[in-house]
Amino acid sequence: MKTSPAMIGVMACVIVMLLILNYSEQKQLEAAHKEIRQLREEKAGLEEELKVKQTEIKAHIEEIQYLKEKLAEFSAQLRELNNTKTELEKDKETLTEEKTLLKRKLYGIQTDIERTISELEEYEEKIEESMSWFRKNAELSNFKEWTAVRQQIKGWCVERFDDRCEIRLSCLTFVTDYLEEFQYKLDSETTGKADKLQNLSQIYANEGGDCEDYSLLAIAEINELEKYCRDRLLDDVRFVAYVREEGSRHYVEDTKRYYLPDAKSYYLPSEKKNRAIVCGTFPAGYDPNSKTNIGKVGHCVIGFSENTIEKSSDVPAFLKSAVLVEPQNGQYLVDLSRESIFQIPENGEEKEEYNLRLVITENDLYMYDEFDGEMRWHGYSDYIAKIDELKAELEELRQAG
Repeated sequence: MKTSPAMIGVMACVIVMLLILNYSEQKQLEAAHKEIRQLREEKAGLEEELKVKQTEIKAHIEEIQYLKEKLAEFSAQLRELNNTKTELEKDKETLTEEKTLLKRKLYGIQTDIERTISELEEYEEKIEESMSWFRKNAELSNFKEWTAVRQQIKGWCVERFDDRCEIRLSCLTFVTDYLEEFQYKLDSETTGKADKLQNLSQIYANEGGDCEDYSLLAIAEINELEKYCRDRLLDDVRFVAYVREEGSRHYVEDTKRYYLPDAKSYYLPSEKKNRAIVCGTFPAGYDPNSKTNIGKVGHCVIGFSENTIEKSSDVPAFLKSAVLVEPQNGQYLVDLSRESIFQIPENGEEKEEYNLRLVITENDLYMYDEFDGEMRWHGYSDYIAKIDELKAELEELRQAG
């Protein structure tokens, strides 16, 4: 069978079309493969990017977890701080209340300090008045009522020589008791109290007193006569007492008319010119007004010493070198530097049976007793020093407030 040209043409067209279709499909297939390759490359890139992102996400997750832990830690700290803040606010409130109370207390303390300082100053003033009391009562010239007695003791009790004066201590009571008719009187008779030291005006008005009063008067009279001698340029002043001696006479005044029988003059050592009232517990026989020589009595006499008393610590040395004279009659009693009849307490010692525990000078009164927590000699001046010390401490407290 012969193929016709038309058929051949058709077949050629078909073949051409098939070739065209095959080429087209091949191109499409190549394009698809290319696209697939591109997609694979993109996939690989995306997978790589995903890995990076996953790594980043993991790092972020870890950071978030760390931040969560830190947040929890900070939250706990914040809660603790809030609790602390609450406690501090409560403490602040409490402290504010306490501060208010302390301010009130401080104001009260400052008020008390000011009042205490004022009271101390008043007490100090009273002590200074007491000290001035002794100074005033050491001079007869401070009291007009004693004018006549001052003249009498100068006329009867002092004997002047070219180089010295002699003061007869027994003459002092000769003037007051014999000429002026003074008498020994208990405090209950003169002041209405069991134990009270009279001033010179009271002694004169009551025409007498007890041993303390006679001692105070004797000191003032001796001062008067010593000044009388020194005004006449006679600085060597000798004091004449007496001691008992059978068959002898002691003239109590310089006219040699009045005397004590069975007694002789006793000149006190010339260096013992400093004097003070000395009181303590004495054997009963030492008191001329005691009704018995048995036992012990409280008594005061005059002490003459070579040592002076400027402060309380000077008292033992004064007493240890002192000669004691009875002011009610001028009799020599004992030289404490030679005889140990009396205890002179010091350095915390307890007082013994016979002791000397009180000394009165022209400026102060000293006693052996407990002071500032210990047994020691102390006087009004020590109280003033203690008051000044307390005032200074209180002032520091007030300034600190």
